[in-house]
Amino acid sequence: MNKRNLGSLALIMMLLSSVSIAFSVTPAVAAPTQDSSTLKEPVISGLNYFYYSKFIKLNETFAELYQKAIELGVDNETLQMALDYQQAAEAWYEKGLESMNPMASSSGVLALMHFRKAYVSIRDAIRILENAIKELENSES
Repeated sequence: MNKRNLGSLALIMMLLSSVSIAFSVTPAVAAPTQDSSTLKEPVISGLNYFYYSKFIKLNETFAELYQKAIELGVDNETLQMALDYQQAAEAWYEKGLESMNPMASSSGVLALMHFRKAYVSIRDAIRILENAIKELENSES
């Protein structure tokens, strides 16, 4: 490099070092200002509806399977076990309905716990019947 190029390079470096660049970053969408409790309410309501509607549907399925199990000759002990689970599910479902108080802030969580237990109990009752029916159908073939 010759002296002329070195002089130009030194001048450019000096100019660049004296320049300061300032910028700020702002988000395109502002963060929500709601507190976390108001964000949870729609989620809990949605879960309540999910378990509530699943229980209704599965309870209908249980009735159909129970009738089929009787027709196929499933033993009384298995039928009673499935019926016990179904009755427990109905009790949890009723408690869930009782817990739904729109004026109470914690009612949604309480109802969710009851509806979830109702769903699990009716699901277990259905599994008992399905397994018993499958065993009978396999033994007949």
